[in-house]
Amino acid sequence: MEINNFVLPNNALGNRFKLGVRFTPDRTLNRYLDYILFVVKNDFKGEELYNLCFKKGRKFNNFTLTRDSFEEYLSFLKSIDNCEYSPENKIYKEFIAKGEKQKIIISSLNEDYFKVCSVKEAEKVFFVLTREEIMEHLCALYSIYREKVLVDKLNNSSNNFLKINEKNEVYLNALNILINEALDRNDKNTFDILSKEISRLERSH
Repeated sequence: MEINNFVLPNNALGNRFKLGVRFTPDRTLNRYLDYILFVVKNDFKGEELYNLCFKKGRKFNNFTLTRDSFEEYLSFLKSIDNCEYSPENKIYKEFIAKGEKQKIIISSLNEDYFKVCSVKEAEKVFFVLTREEIMEHLCALYSIYREKVLVDKLNNSSNNFLKINEKNEVYLNALNILINEALDRNDKNTFDILSKEISRLERSH
């Protein structure tokens, strides 16, 4: 799976867009038109939301997740890694995004391959992924989640006792954890982005 992080200029989408990650499965007919897109943005009230889009050709399904439902989606992906496959015990998991008409279904095709199907009303968009690709998807999203949780804690008024340099130190430690995870999964793109951020922090000290 190819994973690409991207950002838009500050004035894009009325300053509501924060960051995005594009996942391109290895097994797809058109690597330019077929992908899974994850975007972090703010709504019109300033609340943070997460958009998950499954796109194949001209067809796409877009799901809007809150922080709680994003956490549930991460747990849903993790549950696949914990499942044992056998011909008698096929894997079938559902994530309900919004009612029965908006959901994501992961079902095993065999021991190595899974069908990941997004369902929204009558529209279905699916990809065939390996277990490893599903875990790469999970790791990338979990890295974003951990960073968001950390930033929230640092910005929390109850943490005002921390000096700026102490906050930077906590942030730097978190970045080092994330960069080690990127190394473990050979994610060069994420590694490069985190390396630049670590260098920026170290120069500012």
